[in-house]
Amino acid sequence: MPTYTAEQVRSHSSERDCWIIIAGKVYDVTAFLAEHPGGKRVLMSVAGKDATQEFENLHTEEVLENVAKEYCIGELSAGSGSGSGSGSGSGSGSGSGSGSGGSGAGKRFFSPEEVAKHNKENDCWIIIRGEVYDVTKFLSDHPGGKRVLLTSAGRDVTGEFEALHDEAILGSTAAEFHIGSLHGPSKL
Repeated sequence: MPTYTAEQVRSHSSERDCWIIIAGKVYDVTAFLAEHPGGKRVLMSVAGKDATQEFENLHTEEVLENVAKEYCIGELSAGSGSGSGSGSGSGSGSGSGSGSGGSGAGKRFFSPEEVAKHNKENDCWIIIRGEVYDVTKFLSDHPGGKRVLLTSAGRDVTGEFEALHDEAILGSTAAEFHIGSLHGPSKL
């Protein structure tokens, strides 16, 4: 497998020629820009850089193995250094992954039917692992685009979430949108 230096990767940072580094491997994602579920803007923000931190914060290893492998063109040369990421500062945070936040005092509970009513752009709730999140104010910031959240609005998105995201997001980014827990079966 060919090897590349971080400097070589940095020179491929345009929409016509976009390379990124993830976990020591180099990916030419130029052809994937238009297909990326988060939009090309997300990939362009890490173009020519080490995107390991950002990737791991948002995706499971399976995404790398199943989707990204066809774009892998080589490895980062030993000792070349990767530039330590894109500097987005998103961080993985910490937490239990449940997103339940706080003690039981004053905890709010919602039925699946109540959550289902919040399915619009100006009122968007989702369920992940039995926890309810009001993501209305997060729609425009979601790396996958607001459309992804809106198509899931008012429903349990645990399966979709777990297929694409790292558990740490529930304790970091998602925690501020947590509004309560589900009671009753989540079949929406």
